[in-house]
Amino acid sequence: MQKIICFGFVVLSAVGFLGCDVSSSKTTSNGLSRESILPQSLEKSKQLSKEVVYTDGFSDLSNQQSVFVNGRYESMDAASTRIVLAFMDIPNGETFSLKILEDSITQGADGQPGVLALSWDKTPTKAAYSGFTYHGRKKSGGQIGLPFVNAAKDADDLRGYRLRFRFKAVNLAAPVPMSLQAKCRLEPLVANSQSYEKRLELPILVASEEWQQYDAELQYGQNMEAFLASVHEERPEHFKMIWSQNGPVTRYRAGDTLLIDDIEIVGLASAP
Repeated sequence: MQKIICFGFVVLSAVGFLGCDVSSSKTTSNGLSRESILPQSLEKSKQLSKEVVYTDGFSDLSNQQSVFVNGRYESMDAASTRIVLAFMDIPNGETFSLKILEDSITQGADGQPGVLALSWDKTPTKAAYSGFTYHGRKKSGGQIGLPFVNAAKDADDLRGYRLRFRFKAVNLAAPVPMSLQAKCRLEPLVANSQSYEKRLELPILVASEEWQQYDAELQYGQNMEAFLASVHEERPEHFKMIWSQNGPVTRYRAGDTLLIDDIEIVGLASAP
């Protein structure tokens, strides 16, 4: 039995994405259109061509770790191969610690070692926000470039382009079941620090102890007008992907960790 997430819906299916219902309701529980749900197992039957814009399978990691405590890096591994940063609302008189691990040992959803591990290591009683930003690989040409976004005039021009990745939650100090919520969004990589206002907000994920597939069509993201206005005005060369705190920080137990694998941004179109 495989657990699948489609825009906030978790579906149990023995045949993967065929268990996702795309015909009943027009919107999900978070208000996003269900038309954006397209099971991967249906791609072939719908005769769709696939354009891979960006991909990262994390197969080349070597256990680099960074630790972010109360708004500053207590340690940052210079040998890391990915650009992944942490951010937080600095607590008053408490310790708040986030960890980033390029984990070369843990097996991913594909059965191969190599995942990105993002941990709420120590949590305070109050913090308005926290999370992690993923920019891509450190090497030249390895960051997230999205030419189709730069060329888009409106949301219709993003039709068929999807963000996908595998995810699960772990906490070695806490018993299952796991239920870790995280917001997900794309932001343009711009010079000022106001990229949140220019975000493309995507559906929230709910991670359990089993691997799930995240699959979101960019056309149906929220805050589209501000997102595209920033792209047109500031012409960003790169973008960043963000997983962040959803709701009060007390929802996160010390050691709660979000594992990410097999990121890809793809364009799907009807085959000629």
